[in-house]
Amino acid sequence: MMLAHIAQRKSAGYSERKIFPYAKKSDFEFERLMPIVRQLAVIHRTNHPWEKMSDSDILKSAGLYETDVESGKSGYTLAAILLFGRDEVIRSCTANYVTDAICRRENLDRYDDRLMVMCNLIDAYDRLIEFIAKHTLDRFFLIPSASVQKYPVS
Repeated sequence: MMLAHIAQRKSAGYSERKIFPYAKKSDFEFERLMPIVRQLAVIHRTNHPWEKMSDSDILKSAGLYETDVESGKSGYTLAAILLFGRDEVIRSCTANYVTDAICRRENLDRYDDRLMVMCNLIDAYDRLIEFIAKHTLDRFFLIPSASVQKYPVS
């Protein structure tokens, strides 16, 4: 494990850029997730170029579909699989991929609730936010302000 980590650090590229030449469009959830990605991009920046781009142009501009000049291989990258892939494809390409969310309140040696997320990163974000909201108290309180005048009670 330590040796693999050292080798990865010294490699010229990132593991997310690894090309999977046999991944096909049916391995992804583009139809459902691409409109969400477009909307988020436009919310973040009005007149975002992705608003008018095709799905394939977005994938290429984001580096999610690439051609390796050295080997000539073209295909979806690991990053594309993690963002848009179907669950079984993600498991096939990255056997160790899991986000483990743990809530500890009572006994800090054990957890009170746990969520293991093994889906694409776009869906994982929503599931993790729900988990956090479930375990985070959102208490209402007022912050005293200097501009608030206090009236004496008569």
